Amino acid sequence: MDKMTTINAKHNMIMVAAIDFGTTYSGYAFSLKSDYDTDPTKIFLNQGWIAGGASICTYKAPTVALFDNNKQFKSFGYEAEDAYSELALDNEHEDWYYFSRFKMRLHFDEKVHREMQLKDDKGKELPAIDVFGKVIWYLKDHLMKALKKRGNVENKDIHWIITVPAIWTDFSKQFMREAAYKADIKGSQLTIALEPEAASLFCQYLSTEQIHGESFDVERTGSKYMVIDLGGGTADITVHERQNDGQLKELCKASGGAWGGTKVDEEFKKMLIKLFGGPVFNKFCHDNRADYLFLMRELETKKRTIKPATSRKIMMNAPVELAKLYTEETGESTEDAIKGSSFAGKLIWRKDKMRLDSSVFKGFFKDCIDKIVQHIRDLLGKPEVKETDLLLMVGGFSESEMMQDAIKNEFRSCRVFIPDDAGLCVMKGAVIFGHRPVAITSRVSRYT
Repeated sequence: MDKMTTINAKHNMIMVAAIDFGTTYSGYAFSLKSDYDTDPTKIFLNQGWIAGGASICTYKAPTVALFDNNKQFKSFGYEAEDAYSELALDNEHEDWYYFSRFKMRLHFDEKVHREMQLKDDKGKELPAIDVFGKVIWYLKDHLMKALKKRGNVENKDIHWIITVPAIWTDFSKQFMREAAYKADIKGSQLTIALEPEAASLFCQYLSTEQIHGESFDVERTGSKYMVIDLGGGTADITVHERQNDGQLKELCKASGGAWGGTKVDEEFKKMLIKLFGGPVFNKFCHDNRADYLFLMRELETKKRTIKPATSRKIMMNAPVELAKLYTEETGESTEDAIKGSSFAGKLIWRKDKMRLDSSVFKGFFKDCIDKIVQHIRDLLGKPEVKETDLLLMVGGFSESEMMQDAIKNEFRSCRVFIPDDAGLCVMKGAVIFGHRPVAITSRVSRYT
């Protein structure tokens, strides 16, 4: 089957379903061809994943996979987090396999191949292709079960889209194709979509009200704008120019780095390691999974809600078991640990509460903000993107006001646009891309 025949076969399928496989969160979206033909933005999402302990309803679930002691896939997302925490409470988790934030292996590992192994939280290994494949299978199966209640759509009727960062190597993209095949998605039904391209395509259809009241005026031929896709793991940045047929041309190759929202988590954990030491913190994470999970979920909430202008102290629930373990191991109290650290006078820890100066919490963002800002500055200095003064922020980390404020302040001569639900733009755009795969006319070669 030649390329054009394959494209036509996909185009004739009655539904497009997109799987947004993220570093921290994953989900899916879909639309019927008949709906797309009347309204391209009529896209359906899963009605909500439930975070048990936090009673949070989200359109995506944590990218977490749990396998049992026989290496059999058991659960995904919030369900996997909660099940593993339960096992840990009964000290029955040692022989199980718990994988989280593993997508970044395909970013950092230059030798991505089908036989590569993936380490879980305890250092135990399973074939990476099996872990990725099972997550794709789970999301696909979850959608198919939902569709079964709605009518007669079968797997053979669906054009599947899987999103990947544009900055990934061809080896990593091919790995995702093979993982999809393990999930029973045939190559003839699959298209790989680049995340910033999908988001850019979706934003072409948004109304003024959906982009914070400003007009994202890119309808004019020759309009140039930078797409800043900030996810959990990576910052993926490129520049698009609108062509006279409404299609998009890439002006500079996608670039970026591992500067996503998880960098904030890493800085937060570095603070705890500075206070209590690596061995104590690692033992806490291993022996108190439920407490660790609760702590990281709360950090996620604070990370999303902190405002750049705030001077108020940040109150968080503190894990009592961590403080207790530190005292048992060292004979010192948390107060002693804080007094002897660079956080003295900026952090208070009382029983099950900790209070941080806002400057400390904002400091967790500094490293990734600095790297992203510098990268954007370097790109804007390139001759091929001259006169680009529109910046489009998409991806989950773009919803952070800390991130938004930094970009707006650093690039005052540019107009900055942030769509509502910026974290869903890639997923929704991937659906549109499935219906309209020729929307991107040309890309700059990844290699020279």
